[in-house]
Amino acid sequence: ADFHQFMLYSPSPGTPFYHDLDDRGLLKTEKEFPWADWHGQRAFSWSHPHIKDGQETEFIVQAFRRDFEVNGPSVLRAMRTLLGGWKRYKDHPEPRIRRRFAREVKGLGKLGAAVAAASKEYYQDNPVLCAKMSKLLDDLCDQFGDRARRVAEVAGPYVLEGIRAEEKQLAEGWTYEPPTFYDFNDARRRHDAEGRPHAALCRYVTCGPSGAEPEDAGLLPLQKDPANREA
Repeated sequence: ADFHQFMLYSPSPGTPFYHDLDDRGLLKTEKEFPWADWHGQRAFSWSHPHIKDGQETEFIVQAFRRDFEVNGPSVLRAMRTLLGGWKRYKDHPEPRIRRRFAREVKGLGKLGAAVAAASKEYYQDNPVLCAKMSKLLDDLCDQFGDRARRVAEVAGPYVLEGIRAEEKQLAEGWTYEPPTFYDFNDARRRHDAEGRPHAALCRYVTCGPSGAEPEDAGLLPLQKDPANREA
């Protein structure tokens, strides 16, 4: 698999597992563990008899870390899989299939070669991943010829520089996490507008008679679709 997702074994309401834990009094209360955190990617929503004190969180981190150390970045795994599909189907007797794979590998011999070359250098201290990246680069050059080799030589160092620059930013605390914002619908605004002074009013669409004006500033008029007069 190119993409792996590790999840904690979590009970969904209505399942036998949920009812079994409920009967044994092992489900955590809303106060102990909010419903919003029942996604299974951080901590147990129930009291495990053997895994305690948040150990499960570190287990998940270890699983992702080990997967990354052995298999490398998912984007490179996907490139490897895509290249395998191209090698298998590029000479398929059906023109439609040949066109599809030619379309999907478009750019793989350029950008893909540059990324593989940069990754090969980046993972010099990891023999397993370095060998994987080297093999991927060799396969790309074998399939796409001298052009891929030239791109790898010229663009690879620039990609490597970008990787290290972003790594430095992340180490300094920069993050992809988007900023948090609050907004209200009309009902909530009437009850708690003062409690969230920075919240904005939701913008949404409601169905109503054609041409009717919205009753509230938070409503957007429904646009009429020429193809559907009842829209």
